[in-house]
Amino acid sequence: MDNLISGLLGALIATVLAILYQHVRVICDRKYETAASVVEFFDEIYFHLRQVNIYYKLKYAGKEANYPRENITVHKNKIDDLVNSSKVQALVALNYGLESEELDMANALRNKLFDASLLLFSANKDAWKENDKKFNEAFSSEIDPMRNALEVRLMKGITFYKTLKSELYKIVLKVKNIFAALNRGSLGE
Repeated sequence: MDNLISGLLGALIATVLAILYQHVRVICDRKYETAASVVEFFDEIYFHLRQVNIYYKLKYAGKEANYPRENITVHKNKIDDLVNSSKVQALVALNYGLESEELDMANALRNKLFDASLLLFSANKDAWKENDKKFNEAFSSEIDPMRNALEVRLMKGITFYKTLKSELYKIVLKVKNIFAALNRGSLGE
């Protein structure tokens, strides 16, 4: 009889651990996919902004014919679509939380990229040198460091151990709340 109880207890513990492992693995996979999507999203904005910047550099240097006008319209429309999209913010919020630093960082980076796009979109021959200078300074002093910090933060959040620790903490809190409710006699009311 002791062997049966011991075997059942062992099987129960193994099942709980397997379920916990799978749960944490799924969370890590979702965070990995989110991080990859975020990096891809900001890379795409970055690419289109750089293309518009190159276009204006050529245009105001008198070499506009080397870069077709139709291309710039496509890039500008894509930038507008991306900086006004909330897809990445929704992904980050779902996988890291509404109050997460990762979400705050993604929002701040998107806002900086939006500001950089306004510098390009408002470009004219008279203001080009100043706008180009502000654009490049924004990238070197703010956007690139913010982008790098966000990518590092997202990648560090993918570790199995960190996710396991976080999930165990959530489970302990739920169990604690259940016992507190049982002690008050308010479970199910």
